[in-house]
Amino acid sequence: MTKKILIIMIVISISTIFQIFGCYAEESKTAIAVDVQLNGTATNIANFTSAELGAMPQIQQRYSSINASDAPSVTTAKGIALDQFFHILGIDSGDVSVMILSSSDGGLLKYSCEEYFEKPRYYFPEIFGEETAKIEVAPMLALERNEERQGEKPDSPKLNSDEGISFCFGQNAVEDKVSVQYGKYIDKITLILKDTTSFHLPERTFGSGTPLSDEPTFPAGVEERDFAAQAPVAEEDIDRGLTADTLTITVGYYGGPYQIKKTFTLEELYAMKLTEQAYTYIDNMPAVVLESARGVKLADLLNAAGIDINSVESFHFYCSDVKNSWYQSINKEYLLDTIRYYYPKLQENWDYDNGLAGPGAGEGAEEVETIITLEDSWLRFAAEPDFQHLVKKSRFRLVFGQTDLTTRNAYRSARWIHTIEVMLGGKPPESEAIETNWEAAPVPELVGSEYRHDDALGETTGENIAAESSAGVQNWRVYEMSEEAEELQEIKAENPLLKGIGVMAILIFVFGIIVGVIRFYREV
Repeated sequence: MTKKILIIMIVISISTIFQIFGCYAEESKTAIAVDVQLNGTATNIANFTSAELGAMPQIQQRYSSINASDAPSVTTAKGIALDQFFHILGIDSGDVSVMILSSSDGGLLKYSCEEYFEKPRYYFPEIFGEETAKIEVAPMLALERNEERQGEKPDSPKLNSDEGISFCFGQNAVEDKVSVQYGKYIDKITLILKDTTSFHLPERTFGSGTPLSDEPTFPAGVEERDFAAQAPVAEEDIDRGLTADTLTITVGYYGGPYQIKKTFTLEELYAMKLTEQAYTYIDNMPAVVLESARGVKLADLLNAAGIDINSVESFHFYCSDVKNSWYQSINKEYLLDTIRYYYPKLQENWDYDNGLAGPGAGEGAEEVETIITLEDSWLRFAAEPDFQHLVKKSRFRLVFGQTDLTTRNAYRSARWIHTIEVMLGGKPPESEAIETNWEAAPVPELVGSEYRHDDALGETTGENIAAESSAGVQNWRVYEMSEEAEELQEIKAENPLLKGIGVMAILIFVFGIIVGVIRFYREV
């Protein structure tokens, strides 16, 4: 009996030891790598783990911005001041010309150090009001952060690392939309140094992490302007399990509540009429993104869900990588009433030195419609659409065209959508609100109609709605998430007691061996 117990203890102990080694291996994983490029040659100089980043001096600051939904917001962030990070690497910020941040989800952001480090940037504490007081803030690599919208107070206990490492910095003016360039899931920094720099490569690499890749961000001899000639880079190679298998449409009026109108399965969506179309975007690099997409027109989805398109005011898109609120809120006029285009000549006529569209970029423009993709290919620097290698990893993605050759709109193409909230204009009709109670009653088969009901206007016909609706429609920016909408399961965190349990298991294992040896000698 004793031998059986001893064998069981040994098996459990060995299993736990493997788990512990797995934890240690995870700890040695690189959270962020740093490359420097000097005279066209890129060299990896640092591979920091999460523990090493957390051990660096930390600061906590607030940053104001106009967010991706055109609403004022305040981000509370905690992390490492960028000048302190440079100091740890032995780099003078004045020696850096350009900083490029690469993310594990394919994102790429480029920053001029003259613009972001040498000029003062500010936090506007009264961004939700009319005051213009400002406080100078330092740019930081944020390890944790939390964004608060109007009506909410920044709350540091809510800080989280759900979106990995970000780059937070202040505004030049209160109307600046800087938060769209904070990035997320940043795992690599490439610093392009000036030719006159006094920087010398360290004798050994900083940090205990393993290199992310043997290839530099910019291969030797390749300049930034040559990027267009490089092979297209797929931006959906990393699947974090965020794709949705159903698409839920909820509907309501300003202020809520929102009720589920229709939940589409994949089978239902694929059975609908599919549109195959190419789209162009300009991202924050700035660079041209070519999107090859196959999906369902947003207008067809509304019709299939039983929602009158003429009664829609705006849409709120809920995505799997944003847990607490909607990611994107866009009005109907922007998505469905504005003529939009795909520019097939934009990529070949893009000036990468200056980040501008060159002569001929707008030739051959094709009108496109807004769709929700079932599969797509989102490629930066691609020359031609490719419908043969579409992937489903970004399902469902909001895709729409451009209205000009200058607007950076790639960030508005929300992906991993699982719920679309449809906000109808005005308020519920009086008869409906009194007799059936919009909040408690089943959602009507057809929501909205050719008539629109507004606080100030009463019933307004579809013919004169465009001329009169602005007087009675309330601000569309502030919403509450529908209580009826499905919520995603929270990701379970690693058990913090695992290491302690492992240590105890090792001690028990060693004790068991000692007891076994003593018993063996006694019996002999």
